[in-house]
Amino acid sequence: MGRLWIWIWICLSSVPPFLGCQPGDPSFPSPPKDILSSPEAQRAGEGVFLKHCAICHGAEGHGDGLQAINLEPRPADLRNLRGVRAEPGYWFFRIKEGGKKEPLARLHSAMPSWGDHLSDQQIWEVVAYLKSLVAGQA
Repeated sequence: MGRLWIWIWICLSSVPPFLGCQPGDPSFPSPPKDILSSPEAQRAGEGVFLKHCAICHGAEGHGDGLQAINLEPRPADLRNLRGVRAEPGYWFFRIKEGGKKEPLARLHSAMPSWGDHLSDQQIWEVVAYLKSLVAGQA
């Protein structure tokens, strides 16, 4: 029995920390109450997204903006993310911190950190807009 516990401990301790991130993981922030469903927040987020994000991610969030062809890796298709990458807290974190910061970083990501340029409120509004895009797809 002792060997079994040692084996389990070895296996679990060798798992990279990002694999443990699950939806609702406390390492990602929670959105302010009702912001994701607020039409006002979604409209404000759309304006910020079109001004700062669409150049790479495209107006519809598919990763097909005018600059996308010049970037490697290509910008994420925000409408087709799965798992923790589809969670609002992850989106907030990624927008605020950029693409190279752990967890779930992309080593050569061109995603800039917007935390010095946008307020937390503006970032949550962008997240609200993105969630409305995803919810609106058929």
